[in-house]
Amino acid sequence: MPRNQSGVLFAFLLFILAMSACKQKASVLASQYGGFYTMGDTLKEKAYGEVSVYPENDSTALFYLYVNKGEPSYNSGEVAGRITIRDGKAVFRKRLAYAESDCVLNFLFDGDNLTVTEGEGDCDCSFGHGVGVNHTFTRANAEIPQCYTTLGNGTIYFKDWTDEEGAPQEQAEGALPSIDKTFIDCFADLKLGSAHKGGKLIPKEILRKYISDVLAEEEEGELDGVYATGKIMNYRGMNLFIFDHSYERPDEETYDNHTDGNIWILFFHQDGSPVIDSEREGDEGSNYRMIHYLNSHYYGEGGERSRESYFDKDTTIVTKVCDSQSESATGFDTPFISTVEYRWKITANGNEELMSVAKCEYSSPFYNLNFLKQQSWDKVEDEGHNRTYPTTEARWEMTFSNEWSAFNENSQKSIIDVYFHIERRDGVLTPIFETSIRMADNSPGRIIDSYIVGEPRIIEPEKSNVTWNKTVKCPIIIKTSDGDLELLPNGKLRLL
Repeated sequence: MPRNQSGVLFAFLLFILAMSACKQKASVLASQYGGFYTMGDTLKEKAYGEVSVYPENDSTALFYLYVNKGEPSYNSGEVAGRITIRDGKAVFRKRLAYAESDCVLNFLFDGDNLTVTEGEGDCDCSFGHGVGVNHTFTRANAEIPQCYTTLGNGTIYFKDWTDEEGAPQEQAEGALPSIDKTFIDCFADLKLGSAHKGGKLIPKEILRKYISDVLAEEEEGELDGVYATGKIMNYRGMNLFIFDHSYERPDEETYDNHTDGNIWILFFHQDGSPVIDSEREGDEGSNYRMIHYLNSHYYGEGGERSRESYFDKDTTIVTKVCDSQSESATGFDTPFISTVEYRWKITANGNEELMSVAKCEYSSPFYNLNFLKQQSWDKVEDEGHNRTYPTTEARWEMTFSNEWSAFNENSQKSIIDVYFHIERRDGVLTPIFETSIRMADNSPGRIIDSYIVGEPRIIEPEKSNVTWNKTVKCPIIIKTSDGDLELLPNGKLRLL
């Protein structure tokens, strides 16, 4: 071999060996230090924190650190940056925006433990009041994190990370990540025919990457207590993932618009991209996912609403909704309760497709004659917002739930109203139900049927026959102390 060719070959071999050594060093850095570290109480009743470490090459790594002081203030702080690791040690020093002095953090890696301490002196990392970093974190996941979520709910990918005034630049709004095998493996196949409870606690790294935008819309917006309940792959061309977001709520200062948690579905196309809600438009090109809630419980000063659902054997969804309207919602002090059971499926674009309604029931203590006899009301309070009970002057219209009314075909000429009020008959407060016809211009029409609780018969006025072009496809039951009333498709009442 000519001498000049041998020299070129030797130089090429040296280059290959150098590249191999560099890859080995980077691999060692990743295996020794990369991953997701946590410390403290995940419920944040006490101090909690986490660190994501993303090795870049044979010596440097990007990190994101978050700490929370816990109750009662739940003050928190975050910082992201680049560190150079030598023999398991690194120092981060940066003057952050609006800080009066440098933020100095010392990193010490020891096996699966990472100890982070603040530098001495005037260390300003712009954390919340009383929040500091002098903790040991334990590696919970050795996989290299690809992103993290800031306190402002922005998703940051390490591969796109740039350093400007000590802060990473967030990705463009509207970019929703596609699912991968790591995400899919969090969910077992959904068990059909039973309610969705429990499940597998989802790592926060997964939550930040895939569903932080969803959690931000929920009242709590916390990443704690989110469980992977199950999945259905290739459901009408989509992949469905069921989440249980449950949390315990401290005592509320107010009693309005609260929730105790939700079970909901996220949808992804077969190519892994999320199904977008085409009817919702965000600012600056941001997208909103298509979401359906299976279970929820909301409450406030207007009453409460609970929703329980499960996937049946044929993958239809069985849902029971219970509404309790009371106080300022109705103007009365005693709740009116409606319960609706129905079945539905999800269309290829993620919308609801109602299949059938099993029943619709209405009940209230006001419908109970014995309950009213025990009350000591002397008069009706007509002034002000709250009313003691409905009267003939202020009847309560039994508004039917949207869930089943979607199955009805309303006439263009008239609809049927069901009203409830209380009269004092022979000195006794007595519940009375009426059905009446209401014309298209909303003017009241004649009474069709009446029922007085305590009298075992339906009162039918003369010429009460009506033609009603509304097809009711489910039983509508009114539960009273004397028995149940059924609203028939022709607007008449029937004692059961």
